[in-house]
Amino acid sequence: MDKLVKPIFYIVAAIFITLSLAVAIVPMLLDPNDYKDEIKNAVKSATGRTLTIDGVLSLSIFPWLGIETGHLSLSNATGFAEEPFVEIEKTNIKVKLIPLFSKRIRVNQIVLNGLRLNLVKNEQGKNNWSTSHGSTPSKHKKRIPIKGANSISSTPKIPLGLANLAIEKITLENAKINWFDRQAQRNLSAENLYFHMDKFRFNETVDFKLSTVVKTAKPKTKHQVSITGRLTVQDDLNVYKMERFHIASSSEDSINGNPAIQSDLNAAAALNLSQNTFAVFKLDFKLDDLHLQSDFSGTGIDREPTIEGSIKIDSFNPRNLAKHFGQTLPTLADPNAIISANAAFDFKQHKSVVDLANIVVQIDQTSIKGAASIDRTKPPLVKFNLDANKLDVDRYFPTKDATTNQITERSETEPTNSDAGLSETANTNAMIKTPNLAIINLDGIFNIGALKILNIRARGAQIVVNAKNRIVRTNQRIKNLYRGHYRGAMELNLQGVTPTISVNEKFSKINLEPLLKDLTGEAKITGRTTATLQLTARGADPDSIKSSLNGNVEALLSDGYIKGVDLVKIIGGTRNLIESKSGQQTTTSDETQFTEMRIAATITDGLVKTRTLNAKSQTLTIDGGGRIYLVNEAVDLNIKAKINDDPAGFEGIKIKELQGVSIPIKISGTFSKLSYRPDLKSVLTSPQIQKTRKKLKKKLGEKLGPEVQNLLDRLF
Repeated sequence: MDKLVKPIFYIVAAIFITLSLAVAIVPMLLDPNDYKDEIKNAVKSATGRTLTIDGVLSLSIFPWLGIETGHLSLSNATGFAEEPFVEIEKTNIKVKLIPLFSKRIRVNQIVLNGLRLNLVKNEQGKNNWSTSHGSTPSKHKKRIPIKGANSISSTPKIPLGLANLAIEKITLENAKINWFDRQAQRNLSAENLYFHMDKFRFNETVDFKLSTVVKTAKPKTKHQVSITGRLTVQDDLNVYKMERFHIASSSEDSINGNPAIQSDLNAAAALNLSQNTFAVFKLDFKLDDLHLQSDFSGTGIDREPTIEGSIKIDSFNPRNLAKHFGQTLPTLADPNAIISANAAFDFKQHKSVVDLANIVVQIDQTSIKGAASIDRTKPPLVKFNLDANKLDVDRYFPTKDATTNQITERSETEPTNSDAGLSETANTNAMIKTPNLAIINLDGIFNIGALKILNIRARGAQIVVNAKNRIVRTNQRIKNLYRGHYRGAMELNLQGVTPTISVNEKFSKINLEPLLKDLTGEAKITGRTTATLQLTARGADPDSIKSSLNGNVEALLSDGYIKGVDLVKIIGGTRNLIESKSGQQTTTSDETQFTEMRIAATITDGLVKTRTLNAKSQTLTIDGGGRIYLVNEAVDLNIKAKINDDPAGFEGIKIKELQGVSIPIKISGTFSKLSYRPDLKSVLTSPQIQKTRKKLKKKLGEKLGPEVQNLLDRLF
């Protein structure tokens, strides 16, 4: 037994002595600083960048095989700033020596101190972290066979198993990452970055922690960010699991004097590279009073992934949220508009298409349901089929002051650009901003249960939209519009410098009085109307549209009246002048009744020329025509009112001679102030009156006053 023990003892002692001598002698014989040039040349050859090693390289052998460096830096890509792409103040990596003999890797620590990473995208969109440096083997290069490569004895070397890798500590201290986007003029930095992970083992769960201060330049913000979680990595590097993933962020400074921003995110996730799938579970995000929840998963992530899931957003105040980011939503007609919103929908993305299903969106009192899809090819295509319970558009119109401020602000800070997204034309009136649809196509249906716009109220509205190649086409209908209905079509062409618009509309049996009262506050004309309009125009502001308006208008009104003028009274005044007896005129209100009125007009460059303008009532028959100038709203009409046989509204002596006589009345002024003036001279010089001159004078006899008698003598 002793003979066996002694040789073993000697062997072990020899190995120990040899290792001890190696630990003592190797660091003296092998100085890693002697290989700095070789290391630099290898990096230069592989990346085309210059590696700078300023500090001293220190090597340790036993019991930890490790290397420690001083300051290191790697130069930037060609064409970028001279500042380093990455630099490290100090590194320390140690691996336990003895386990290596059993193909086990026990890393004591990986420590990087003072990392500085500068990521840049230049004005041309090129970044500084990708590189095309390095030679690719030519397909024509002759392959040199390796001797014994196909023999049984040529067994490949087996690498150390990742399951045998263990890291006691990974630490990143005092790091900083800068992100510069020269194209978008954005700058973001993560400073005081700290990362720590203890006792990493494959197939085991390990905790990690990351903290940093994130700063942005525009707007100037500063956020403290903390990230924690539990990570599991399988030794085949195919399966990754994340548990208790948590991100907490708080702004250290308020934005534009608004309250500091607090956000919180919790989630769990899994990634399987062998199956090319991933999933995110129970994502819960809070920002101020915004609360978002989501679950989603993806497949085919090695090719064109398909991602699907659901999102739910609890009720929040969009205006308060905007304030937190230093933004202010426009001042609207209703100050209580856009103060509450929530949403929920399912989504699926495949290739360039995102489908949204089971959409439920609530904005204030408007609830919208339906489905939509977005195809992000160029130009993007948006399809939708949505239903809203009610929509009060008037609430969301900007106030006049807000519109003026926005136009002034834009004109002072941004030049007009046809590709900027808006086509604007200066005008004394408020600017009409037309969206630039060159970058988006639309195809959809929007149904609205109850609609209010320009104070006009409707029920059962539908808008069908198709926008393609900067041409917007709509078909719209309303089932119930003031006891009637409406159907129309519109085309807006934005392909040229000046927008063009055409409309084709039909109103059927609309009750005019409540419509006009809602629209203008008063109804100067009443009745039920059926009307058709075919109009075209050019321009981006009201005056341009009015002056270029062309087309045709036809309308039939029944059982109504015109307020502000009583043609019966005007004609009665003519009779009283002849009779010189004002007391015989019936007292009437300032309105003219009609059982039917027909209007037909042609519009040329904003000038309306009537083809037909007639009306009928129990008392009168009216016919005439004229012109209306839309630009200055001037009216120049001439009508003839004919008294019916045995007309109602006249009392006392009937003037048979005036029955059937057309009494000219001139209508002039503007839309807001019209005047009606009878042409008495034309009445008295009419052929019928001339024929019955003697008969009329004889019949009236003593009833004519001297002034009227003189007038008749002069006229006749």
